[in-house]
Amino acid sequence: PPTSAAEDSVSVEVTWGAHIPMRDGAYLNATLYRPARVPGPLPVLFTMTPYTADRGHVRALYFARRGYACALVDVRGRGNSPGGFNPFVDMTGRLSSALM
Repeated sequence: PPTSAAEDSVSVEVTWGAHIPMRDGAYLNATLYRPARVPGPLPVLFTMTPYTADRGHVRALYFARRGYACALVDVRGRGNSPGGFNPFVDMTGRLSSALM
């Protein structure tokens, strides 16, 4: 989408390597984006991927500059998240219910 110079100049806070704890003691690695100096709760765009979450960097910056917090999360056993990767199980069953 086209952007304006004003939108592209909005500062974004990026937290690399955030750990999201799971019920079983494991963690998922995430990169978190939020507009800088914006107090209070924000709507969150949450993306889990079996690829490296950093692939969503440009898209997360786009939305963070427009007032959204973004969490790009590596699923278990992929990217920088430890553990074993079980496709289709982790993406739709046990793992996603643990995050609710």
